[in-house]
Amino acid sequence: MMGNSVNNAPQQTFKDSPVLCFLLHLERKGMKYPQLRNNKWILETIAKNADLNNPDTVDEYIARRNGAETYKHRLTGCYASYCYFMQIPYKPPHYPRQNKPIKIPTLEKVKMIIAESGKTMTTKYTQTRNRKNY
Repeated sequence: MMGNSVNNAPQQTFKDSPVLCFLLHLERKGMKYPQLRNNKWILETIAKNADLNNPDTVDEYIARRNGAETYKHRLTGCYASYCYFMQIPYKPPHYPRQNKPIKIPTLEKVKMIIAESGKTMTTKYTQTRNRKNY
């Protein structure tokens, strides 16, 4: 019977993929899709370059990776959650988070924003600017 072909390709199940199991667990805990997508990307990237079951290789990969300390902090946080779920003993290295400084607009920028806004907002922005002593 040539017309009835059966797909013999193996299908991946949750038992075959610990990462998918972990993501399903996070979804059940209430994590939203954008964060799930980011965690999936992080774990798949780490898995391509290191063994997820060996924390030493993962730490070495993250330490060698180019990027800010805040990004490395995010990677180790995601991997630490994965290790906790998989019951892999792991003590993540400390990568300090760096806060971005607040950029205060110059007087010229404030005046430009006021000039481009509508009549109602111009009045409100002008009163706010005068209160803040710009």
